[in-house]
Amino acid sequence: MRQSNLVQQIRDAIQSGRVKEPFKSSDFHFLSSSPSFISKHAVGNGKYTEYFIRVGRGTYTLKLENQPITAPTQKWRFSG
Repeated sequence: MRQSNLVQQIRDAIQSGRVKEPFKSSDFHFLSSSPSFISKHAVGNGKYTEYFIRVGRGTYTLKLENQPITAPTQKWRFSG
């Protein structure tokens, strides 16, 4: 499936209320064959078009079109 179709399906699911923000990749059955799609397209990755904002470990919100967002300056720290 094309990247733009996946993003549109995610937007539709959120706008219709089927999925609430923040969301995880596992909230979308159609991402089962591409579970890293959301993390790859999150703000700050640097390699891919940014569609999502990472708000926590494995959780994201939708980046609004033309929303200026900068990546966090502090590195993520995980305890454990």
